[in-house]
Amino acid sequence: MNQHRSIRFDFLLSMGVLTFLALVISGAMLYFLFGFDRSATEITPFQYRLFLIALIMEGCLILSGSVFLCRRIFLNPLKNLSDVSQAFLDENWSARCTVERLDELGQVSQALNEMAKKIQDREKKLVLTIESLKKANEEIELAQNEQLQIEKLASIGRLAAGVAHEVGNPLGAVSGYVDILRRSLAKIPNISKEDVELCDRIENETNRISRIIRALLQQARPAKDRIRGVKVKPVLVRSLQLAQVPSSIDVSFDFETEDAEVLAEEDQLVQVFLNLIINARQAMETKKEVGRLKLRCVQRRLPVYKGPGNAEPPDFDTSVVRALKPEIYWVVSVEDNGSGISEEDQKKLFEPFFSTKAPGKGTGLGLYVTKSIIESFRGAIVVRSAVGYGTSFSVFLPQNSDYLAIAT
Repeated sequence: MNQHRSIRFDFLLSMGVLTFLALVISGAMLYFLFGFDRSATEITPFQYRLFLIALIMEGCLILSGSVFLCRRIFLNPLKNLSDVSQAFLDENWSARCTVERLDELGQVSQALNEMAKKIQDREKKLVLTIESLKKANEEIELAQNEQLQIEKLASIGRLAAGVAHEVGNPLGAVSGYVDILRRSLAKIPNISKEDVELCDRIENETNRISRIIRALLQQARPAKDRIRGVKVKPVLVRSLQLAQVPSSIDVSFDFETEDAEVLAEEDQLVQVFLNLIINARQAMETKKEVGRLKLRCVQRRLPVYKGPGNAEPPDFDTSVVRALKPEIYWVVSVEDNGSGISEEDQKKLFEPFFSTKAPGKGTGLGLYVTKSIIESFRGAIVVRSAVGYGTSFSVFLPQNSDYLAIAT
């Protein structure tokens, strides 16, 4: 237990104890030499040698005791202070002095410990302050970039609205020409079925462009009235046809059920998967091995997120998925074995005007628009990729409640 005593008191007390022990030993030796024979007047050589040996032993005892006391009272505390001071010079503020007694050196050690603790606490606060300042700077920079992107998108929006008005008129003329072409084909005998299907495809895509333009012009209005139950497989088949995937790429479907139905707007959903399939096709064109495109659709019920301990499986353990409502979703994945995307690019993949393609081959708006459309359906999109191994985009779309009622 620590006691408040001075170094002088400890030293004098210890030396007094050693002196007392020396006197006791000396008296015992004198008594041993002369006490038994009081009539002896001379010291025999044997007694003289014993007396010298006793004196030497007494001197050794006093010397060793003094060395021990000096080490215990002075040298060890000073060595401790020296080591801790050197640690402080190396900015190791976690080092502490050992305080065995609250003498003068013990009080110095205690003061150094308090000083180091305060410096350590202030250093931690300084680190936290620096980190908060870095985070604030990053948020400010992000806000500035977002504001810049918003201004760019606003300009593009105004341009798109003007273009939409201008495109609407020739598009109406194209629709009229398609109708004339259809009637002309009807008059030709033995017309091939492929020609009729081609005419139907032109008409369908012209109508889709018209609906996209109307959606663009009505972007400020609520889109809830356009969201209905849409079957996933026909949308994917139609997107594949429009993407013109070459026969050299092996395309496969993996559906949990052919009747998967989501809440979405069909034409915009076609736009989403068309963009993802085209990106997959272009990524596989750069590799020598046979391309493999897999379209997967599985059902997934998302529980209420309760923290990292109850996280979703590793495939979809992201903040994007955790932000979704705890309900049933269809997860539609577009998987390829293309060139893959680096981790650095994945962080910026859904930012507007960011593109990994060569200049002139991409605007950087495809995935941004894709993500915006999916979020308007109360869904989410997650990317998983590794350079050289391929990419998988997983689209979470809420299940149609009508389908759920029929299934149950």
